Amino acid sequence: MIFRKGYVTKQSFYTLFFLLLLTTTEKSYSQTYSFDALRYSRSYFGGTARFQGIAGAGAALGGDMSSAYSNPAGLGYNRSSELSISPSVSFNNSTSSYFNENPNQPFSSSGADAIRLNPNISHFGYIKSNQKNTDQRFKGGSFAITFTRLNNFHQKIRYEGVNDTTSIVDSFIENANGTPSNEFENQNNNGIYKSLETLAYFTYLTNPFFATPSDTTTRYYSFLPIVPTQQEEEITRKGAHNQWSISYGGNYDDRIYFGATLGIQTLKYKREKIYRENPLLNNSISSPLSSLTITENLSVNGAGVNLSAGIIYNVTNRIRLGASITTPTFMHLEEEEDKSLESIYQTNYFFNDSLYKREFYGEEFAIAYGINEDVILNQETGKTTTRVFDYTMISSFKLTFGGAYFFGKDGFVSADLEMVNYSNVNLESNYIDDDFFTDNLFIENNFKSSLNFRLGGELRRDPFRFRGGYAYYQNPADGLSEFNDTQFITLGVGIRKEGYYFDISLVNKITEESYSPYQLSNHPSPQIESDIDNVSLTFSCGILF
Repeated sequence: MIFRKGYVTKQSFYTLFFLLLLTTTEKSYSQTYSFDALRYSRSYFGGTARFQGIAGAGAALGGDMSSAYSNPAGLGYNRSSELSISPSVSFNNSTSSYFNENPNQPFSSSGADAIRLNPNISHFGYIKSNQKNTDQRFKGGSFAITFTRLNNFHQKIRYEGVNDTTSIVDSFIENANGTPSNEFENQNNNGIYKSLETLAYFTYLTNPFFATPSDTTTRYYSFLPIVPTQQEEEITRKGAHNQWSISYGGNYDDRIYFGATLGIQTLKYKREKIYRENPLLNNSISSPLSSLTITENLSVNGAGVNLSAGIIYNVTNRIRLGASITTPTFMHLEEEEDKSLESIYQTNYFFNDSLYKREFYGEEFAIAYGINEDVILNQETGKTTTRVFDYTMISSFKLTFGGAYFFGKDGFVSADLEMVNYSNVNLESNYIDDDFFTDNLFIENNFKSSLNFRLGGELRRDPFRFRGGYAYYQNPADGLSEFNDTQFITLGVGIRKEGYYFDISLVNKITEESYSPYQLSNHPSPQIESDIDNVSLTFSCGILF
């Protein structure tokens, strides 16, 4: 339930009227989108099991349907039509450690493991080849329509520990300071609850310093002894970043291969965060608060378009060089977000603002800042209004260079170097009175170019193929976010016969994540470090005709 003081001043009436005018265009919630832009613009290698088995090092290769995304020039090597599908299953495991940034004030911490299973379709597609054996230099080419999963968001993280220093309530107070109390009251009157700070106010986790009901104070306190407290959180992420590719690759004189792709991307991302605090007994003092629980839900859907073009040159029968360029992706994103807070107090706990201030701060303080507010607290709950917001994200150019060396018919090794300048990512608002100036400035000044490296190889012993690879993706925001360098170790095996093939790949994605559930200006914030392993098993089967 939501309730509080129950008064409306003349000033608050005008504030209410102004808020109602803005509700159709205002974002209403302060949120930093810089790291969201980084999450949605980063992509990794995907495709068939064969392609994943060599860690996506295919910029100078051809003859695989995954070329439609990596370098469409590779489609020029396909001399027969093809239909294939690649189902996949991934296992995500995270181990988290919880500690204080200040080594002189350690938290009692414990690691927590979380596992998430995700079956999916990694790739499927169709190639129509019209290559011809001819004396003409242009040999024809191949047209392809493919689907490729570029990034898998499925993940679960858990942590828990005892904090002897701070509580999330401290962050509510810091964030509320500076906001007139009548603004919170107006949100109750119009039923538009905007933030966790509002919910903390109406569930009595925070209280205003005011002398009279007409006072518009901007300072807040909490009557709760809130430390030490048991803190724990579970973060569940779902979704994926995919691309449909409409591509053509041509063959000129069996020497130069060229191609282009129209990419249509889709993105779905869902995140649920459940954060809990349980104040603990401290000698003879116990907290009136039994527990608080915060639930946050975020859902994002996006669609975008880009273009890519590439070329592969056969230097000799053994050496190939390739390059491709991908334009920025223009993606429209729509998101919905809501938050809820539940504060459970000791049964029928009596709270009186004046009595509390008199007991803990003295008579003079109570006279100056107390009011006679008598409330019986039990289970106090509140939920923000669902925030709906849409905007446009423009990613940066991607340049890829690759080389491959063939050991006759016995196999090959291949390497790619990919460059993406994330400082050029740009956000644009679809609302006249809203802009991303601060976010775009932060991206420009703090994000950097990322150099990604992929190395792979294949050993052929007909009809078998044995593959392995390694990939390294550099973090473009060192020390600034939950993102870190990412490594991939890959293995694969396959059988290729006339008219069909079957491949299996095993990909181990290794990364770390840094996270703080809340930030404080005057105290160290809790810090969670997670080691994340994602293992994907992909099967590909295809027919050639």
